[in-house]
Amino acid sequence: MNKFALGIHTVNVAYTAGNLNSYHRQIREGIVPLLNILLRHPSWCFNLQISGYSIEFIANNYPGVLEIIKILINKEQIELISCTFSPQIWIAYPKYDLIKSIKLNREILESYGLKPSRIFFSHENFSGEGLSMLKEWFDVAIVKDDYYYYLYDKPDNLSSLPPYFNLNEMKLMVGWGHILEGMADKLYSKKNLNAHEEILLRKNKQFLKQGYQNQKNEGKLNGLICNYKDIEWKWYHVGSSERFGKAHMRP
Repeated sequence: MNKFALGIHTVNVAYTAGNLNSYHRQIREGIVPLLNILLRHPSWCFNLQISGYSIEFIANNYPGVLEIIKILINKEQIELISCTFSPQIWIAYPKYDLIKSIKLNREILESYGLKPSRIFFSHENFSGEGLSMLKEWFDVAIVKDDYYYYLYDKPDNLSSLPPYFNLNEMKLMVGWGHILEGMADKLYSKKNLNAHEEILLRKNKQFLKQGYQNQKNEGKLNGLICNYKDIEWKWYHVGSSERFGKAHMRP
């Protein structure tokens, strides 16, 4: 039996849109520690989703970080996913806008010597039948379970599902990312926090505790172990990577 822990970490420097201090902080305190983990553990690898906008920001402000990303890509520790120029609720825009974003992103990737992936990460994790129109650029689309099963009935036995579904000529993967809140709660600490972080900690602690309890009650904290033929896997995270740099608080 081959066993895997699956994670897709997304980089969106505009998580707090317009706040440049937040942009820089996410790179220094979120992305760099995450990359350092891979450098220290050469047998570990995961998917890293970065929009063209974020790649440009990293290249212009932290060229050394972009070089580390390239090194990890060449070592096959990172599979780069980069599908659009900026993270967006893609189903809220006309087809023209989405395709324009894809083409612009590919120009940016080429300018920095990065190869475009055939994987589409559904920004904001929304899904829909319109995904199949992207077959010219992508072979696989990835969505998150809670958004996907908002639209479609959830099967009774999730652990027996195949690793992907057929979506016309594309494949659709459903990722599970329910372990994060439990990690954040367990890693809570008031040590080495500045005054601003103390305020955020007090404001968010009850929210995170409630989320942790809800997920514990629903049996999601241990993650869903799936089996298919001779493969066993568990999704540990699908979403923002900066939360792993400072897991005790939301950005």
